[in-house]
Amino acid sequence: MNRRTFDALFLSAVAVTGAALRLTRLGVPSFWLDEILGYDLATAAAKQPLWRWFHFFDPEHGPLYYATELATRFVHPADLSARIGPAIFGIAAILVAWVAARAIDSHPAAAYVAPILVAVSPLEVYYSREARPYALVLLLTTALVAALLRGTRLWLIVALLVLALYTTAAMAPVVMAVAIAAAAAATCFALITIVYRPVTDVSGGTFPGVALLLTSFSLAALDN
Repeated sequence: MNRRTFDALFLSAVAVTGAALRLTRLGVPSFWLDEILGYDLATAAAKQPLWRWFHFFDPEHGPLYYATELATRFVHPADLSARIGPAIFGIAAILVAWVAARAIDSHPAAAYVAPILVAVSPLEVYYSREARPYALVLLLTTALVAALLRGTRLWLIVALLVLALYTTAAMAPVVMAVAIAAAAAATCFALITIVYRPVTDVSGGTFPGVALLLTSFSLAALDN
């Protein structure tokens, strides 16, 4: 069996296990208080004018959460319709965790451990069976980790951050962490270019161009 076939079988088995934990008897027990409130708020959100969906009409949760709740209203009964979305997000998080862990070249085993942990994590399973936004929070957070580890294009990271902000206020710490990490990386790069000055003397008051700074860090022997 080659590596690709083994990986496909492994990931399928883990995903099926995670799906079984999330989908079995998903409609029972019936709603508890917060799920009832969320269901009623989603119903009220459906009556909002279109322009309000680009703003935050609820102080706790964002429009994306209510949109995902309304998208599955065709499923019956109501308990199942409200929970099927979070269950799907929980299953998707298993696959995204695999993608994220595969980017860690120094620890190949992480690609096999990470999806298992997500699949059977008691909290992840719990929130994937609840009509609340937290399964979507875990999915978007895992997707952000995958995007950062794999050096994804900036526009995709920004898109994920926007989706995170439109999900729930609980995503604010995650967005802030990404912003702080980006600011720290930019600051370090700026300090290195200013302080290290590999082959350029900026003491004369003329700061070198970006192209010159980048080529100055090259290991190749350059004329400049």
